[in-house]
Amino acid sequence: MAATFGKVGEDISEDGPLVYRTASADLFVKRSDNPACKRVVKVQRPVGSTVYATGLTWRGPSGGLWAELDVAWGDMGWMLIHGPGFGLSEPALMDAKGAHDLVTVKIILLEMSGSGVVFR
Repeated sequence: MAATFGKVGEDISEDGPLVYRTASADLFVKRSDNPACKRVVKVQRPVGSTVYATGLTWRGPSGGLWAELDVAWGDMGWMLIHGPGFGLSEPALMDAKGAHDLVTVKIILLEMSGSGVVFR
């Protein structure tokens, strides 16, 4: 997908990752070719899911960094990598190159005892 907003080097950078991993289950997407579009939808994907991008990124006026999604992989629009105003304490997306050493741990609370949480 070619960027239709701004110019590379001005509003848009072309040195972003092509593959991301989700670091949050809550993701924010602008379903538009224009990253300045005001309409943002919240979507959910499992943490660790793969997100494919074009390598183009755009920094919004409030400081949020957005990645253009690769339509060849079935997604279109711009997804928030990180930024203020969305209730995220950490980035929503991570470069997949740096994520290969990460391990996802799921903790399931089985029961509570008088002394605290019981792990089995």
